[in-house]
Amino acid sequence: MKASMRKRGSMKEKAKAVRGAMDAKGESEVKPTMVLKVKGGMKYRGARDQWYQVLQACDGKSPDEFIKLTKDKPPSLTKKGEAENPQGWLRFFLRTGAVSLGA
Repeated sequence: MKASMRKRGSMKEKAKAVRGAMDAKGESEVKPTMVLKVKGGMKYRGARDQWYQVLQACDGKSPDEFIKLTKDKPPSLTKKGEAENPQGWLRFFLRTGAVSLGA
């Protein structure tokens, strides 16, 4: 038997070990929790201010809760009357330093 064939067997063992670390639902047992930490005192106008107000209300909550809250009822709409993607707004506030993710 070739040495490369033996390595494949070890790959199967690694895959079994990974599957063993998952629960019955197929989800990992260890779930990292990310929390929004909003920096206070930021000055915005218009739509940015409206999204920032909602972001402040979600301080200490997970990013998923912010997205879920704003998908159902967005704080502002575009000129066409369409809702914008809340992930884009979250990314904007992360880039500008208005919010950070912590554990």
